[in-house]
Amino acid sequence: ETRTQAFNASGAYTGTSGRYEVSDEVTPYVGLVYDIVPDVSLYASYTEIFNPQNYRDKDNNLLAPVEGSNLEAGIKAQLFDGRAMATAAVFEAKQDNFAVRDMTQPESSLPDGNSAYIGI
Repeated sequence: ETRTQAFNASGAYTGTSGRYEVSDEVTPYVGLVYDIVPDVSLYASYTEIFNPQNYRDKDNNLLAPVEGSNLEAGIKAQLFDGRAMATAAVFEAKQDNFAVRDMTQPESSLPDGNSAYIGI
């Protein structure tokens, strides 16, 4: 279920949107951890992204949900008998269909947004 609250640029509350719910969508997640030695582990995970939106197009139709994927891999180590932890990771997140402002219609959005993030 997605519920949003709106604020204008000066921070004033401008209202709460209606609810949009999707109950028949499954978003898979898989993860793997491999212990190299007792205090050092390699890990990897993959998940799909599904996020309903409350944004509407110029015809007042709800935009399709944001969809995408996230892939992450890294290493974790416990140091100093478990008193500290070190982590290094790389990830890639992709999203499609998120709303961007329709500059031709003041209160509407377009489903043109897509993004990809790669990080270390």
